[in-house]
Amino acid sequence: MVAMTKKTRAELEAENRLLRTHSLGDNVSRVVHSLIKYGAYVLIAYYAIAQPIDSLSGKTTQADIKIDSATSLSVNRSDTTPVGSRSTNYCLIFGAVSLVFGFAGIAYGWKQAKLRKDVVERIQARNQTLEKKLDPKRSTSSLTPRGDTRPEDL
Repeated sequence: MVAMTKKTRAELEAENRLLRTHSLGDNVSRVVHSLIKYGAYVLIAYYAIAQPIDSLSGKTTQADIKIDSATSLSVNRSDTTPVGSRSTNYCLIFGAVSLVFGFAGIAYGWKQAKLRKDVVERIQARNQTLEKKLDPKRSTSSLTPRGDTRPEDL
């Protein structure tokens, strides 16, 4: 067994300086990380919301968007903007792509929730048995077998 030696004052001060330096670096890293993260959110909001609205402000625009089952996208465009202005096309395409990704995200979320509930239903009986072995007086949470709140509790 190794005997613990008492650190000298100089060693303790050196360790303290090292810990403070590490803490400062860690805090700076967190601030930079947050700036990058929220700066990206601001840029996305600017280019996804403000720019398209700005390019359409004060103009009359009509658009028909048709998405075929063969995943081809056709855009019929008639507006009164100058011929050189193509920003409306980008806005329409961006909007269509956003809708597709939005609905795909919702479908993905529903599928993940179903998979999670399936797993809870599959393992809940085993968990209850093991918990009763550990503590026979244990009360139940009264959740459904799929882990949902009971309908009468809503």
